[in-house]
Amino acid sequence: MPVETFNEFHKILNLKNLKIMKKFYFLTIALCVLNGANALAGEYGSTGLNTDTIHKLITDFQSDSLIKANQTTPGFYILDIRTPTEFSSGHLINANNIDYRAVGFWDVLANLDRNLIYLVHCKGGSRSLPTYNQMVSLHFREVYMMVGGFDQWKLDGFPYLTGSVTNTEELKAPTEKLNIYPNPANSKLTIEIKIPINTTTLSIINTNGQEMIMQRTTDNKFTINISQLPHGVYFVKLLNVNGIQVSKFVKD
Repeated sequence: MPVETFNEFHKILNLKNLKIMKKFYFLTIALCVLNGANALAGEYGSTGLNTDTIHKLITDFQSDSLIKANQTTPGFYILDIRTPTEFSSGHLINANNIDYRAVGFWDVLANLDRNLIYLVHCKGGSRSLPTYNQMVSLHFREVYMMVGGFDQWKLDGFPYLTGSVTNTEELKAPTEKLNIYPNPANSKLTIEIKIPINTTTLSIINTNGQEMIMQRTTDNKFTINISQLPHGVYFVKLLNVNGIQVSKFVKD
């Protein structure tokens, strides 16, 4: 082949290669844009950014860790769906009671705030499982079910209270109603109730659920002698017309 003809052929070949490379380049860019659009479509629905949800079955040990991790979290609720009689015979500290067997239970459940965090349980699981499933189907944001229920909680030695029922047909974000200080405390503990009261029953309970001190008061602010208590962690439970308030302190 003459040199001139070879050079011309080489130029044509290079031009074709350049065109192929350009097509490949633009195809790559188009694919990147398409993948990005698909990623955004997965993140955004017709109503905007999807809300993350957490739905889990957990043990009583995991439930205890969850409760401790959310002691100061607004909108964390322990939902006990046993009967009022079962609840009063023993319940988790700061639990709320809605009777699964009561008329209108499912309507009450459907009207709860779906943006809060719920730990739901019953006696053993037969009532909490359908409740949990219904809350998931109603798109509650964060729901945990305690497998084994209160029976397993009690069997494994976790603390619980006995006493009156708190009927919470309408759950709202908690407000700070109880202030205790100093914390840790040594000999005296000051308790301040930030809501109007008539008579309040005060109980100090250890982590085994034993009531160590019990007294009644009509004052919104008072001091109690705790010098006789062993060192450790305790719960202060106040029961009055406004329900039950619980807080925790450490005895030095």
